[in-house]
Amino acid sequence: MGYSYYSLIIQMLFANYPMLTMVIDEDELHTGNRREGLFMGFGSFLFKPADSLGPIISLSILEWINYEKNAPTQAAPVLNSIKFLLFVIPAIFALISLIFIYYFPLHGSYFKDIQLKLKTIHKEKKEDYFLGRKWRGKT
Repeated sequence: MGYSYYSLIIQMLFANYPMLTMVIDEDELHTGNRREGLFMGFGSFLFKPADSLGPIISLSILEWINYEKNAPTQAAPVLNSIKFLLFVIPAIFALISLIFIYYFPLHGSYFKDIQLKLKTIHKEKKEDYFLGRKWRGKT
């Protein structure tokens, strides 16, 4: 069970949100608008059904492996199946996610270039805001 929490924390802190902010930065560079709310809202829209499917699938598997509710002990195959669900399955999905992280296109000089361009754009927006002008970039 510890590995499940560990992999979830690692994914959320070191993969999901930093990568999402990179995508938001690239989107701002292409559109001229910063749309964090759109990305976060769409992410929530996708994660809610996924969060509902996890328990449904897990409980279905427990029923399939003959888990006995309120039993003082469980049979060895049932305990091994529970361990498999808690440790092996999350590890497999963590490894699969590494494939997507490896091919994530926003890194290196391309990402540094995006950051430099955004720094310039944000400086222009700040100057225009304080001078009361409409921003002269993309709208």
